[in-house]
Amino acid sequence: MKLSIEATDKLENKDFHYELTISKTHIAMVCGTVLASLALVAWLKKK
Repeated sequence: MKLSIEATDKLENKDFHYELTISKTHIAMVCGTVLASLALVAWLKKK
């Protein structure tokens, strides 16, 4: 019984870690997109 509880805990932690990684990637993508847009606007204004 104890074994299955530990296995469940590990699975839940894995899911949480996976979601955390996805959200970090998503945030990085959003930041990258915003920075790219700002750089493009600045470049267009220079032209």
